[in-house]
Amino acid sequence: MKKIINILIISLTVILYASCTPEENDIFPESSANRIAAALKADKDILTSAKNGWLIEYYPSSSQAYGGFNLLALFTEDGKVTIAGDIANPDNTAISTYNLIQSAGPVLTFDTYNEILHFFSDPKNPSGIGTNGKGMEGDHEFLIMEASKDKVILQGRKTLNRIEMTPVAADLVWKDYIASIQELEEAASFGVYAYIVDKTVVSVSTNLRNLSMSYEEDGELKEIGVPYIVTPTGFKFYRTLDIGGVPVDELIYKESEKALVSPDGKAKLIFPPAILSGKWYMAYSQLGAYGKQCWDIVNAGNPDEDLYYVYLNEGSLTFGWNPRGTTSLYSGTLGLSSTFDDSHVTFSYNGVNAGNGNYYMANVEDFSYILYPFEQVTFTITMDDPEHPTKITLQDVDDPTNTIVLSNKVIYYPSEK
Repeated sequence: MKKIINILIISLTVILYASCTPEENDIFPESSANRIAAALKADKDILTSAKNGWLIEYYPSSSQAYGGFNLLALFTEDGKVTIAGDIANPDNTAISTYNLIQSAGPVLTFDTYNEILHFFSDPKNPSGIGTNGKGMEGDHEFLIMEASKDKVILQGRKTLNRIEMTPVAADLVWKDYIASIQELEEAASFGVYAYIVDKTVVSVSTNLRNLSMSYEEDGELKEIGVPYIVTPTGFKFYRTLDIGGVPVDELIYKESEKALVSPDGKAKLIFPPAILSGKWYMAYSQLGAYGKQCWDIVNAGNPDEDLYYVYLNEGSLTFGWNPRGTTSLYSGTLGLSSTFDDSHVTFSYNGVNAGNGNYYMANVEDFSYILYPFEQVTFTITMDDPEHPTKITLQDVDDPTNTIVLSNKVIYYPSEK
């Protein structure tokens, strides 16, 4: 009897507990499919809200090896997208389609070929940039990291690069904007620069829109790559550049200074002097006493040939010899490395020769003397016209007898006295 009573008590307790247990409410009243569809629609509404399109700061390659490029993109409700870019003619646009899908988050995909956008992801780049089979290794699918009507942040699914989109002003004319970028790049892009910050002079070379910088810090050689994108006003870096404790995010083009300058004026990317671009001819009569002495030795060591020309070409020394009594010409180039600031240039022989350069250095007696006026020498630069020089005077800062006057006019048989 006691067992029966105990069983009844336990059963009643269970029934009472069950009747008091609250019902679980569904936290997500909509299905996951509906939630995803709603999120993608919200992203599409944002993309199509910019009636004059979006400015996209696009970086191909996971290492940003080629720098960044400007794209303008107009998204429409019917899934079409119109794209322009600074790699194309300002008047050119390309129309293709886009889609929004769910794949570990909302993804914007350009799902049909667009000749401007896919320039960066085509395995066989139309301009031959990158290696065949890889091209520039850019993205055409992007994870949407955040989205608002003021800004959209994307992440390349392959490169993981940050891609920023901002709405284009209603009154901006696309072709004018692209043209302004291309015009600034034409004016401000060189093969070499000098970056000067807090008394540190950094040697800079370029690969498309990536600055390769070399400098010493605490006695150690530092080499860094600095990817950038061109804007209508200058260069904007992918990430903050910090040398000497001076952070820089962008540089503004200053035509009067022949440089790109940080907004606070603490850093400058100086354009190379005119002597490092084009051809600048030398002549015996335009050398100081030291240079004439060196040329006398060179000519004495090669009595059967006449110097036909000698000129600096993009910073290296190019020569031509004419065997006497013939119409033959033997030319070559002797490699010179250079560093510079806004009023000086320093040369040093690097041994990277071309043409008959190596032959003459190895086989013609005392030919190396032609390099002596330049070897490990710093010159002060003076130009007859700062804007359009026709003559450049180099004055050795340590030896007043080492003066070289160069001309942009061709000089044949420069050894004539």
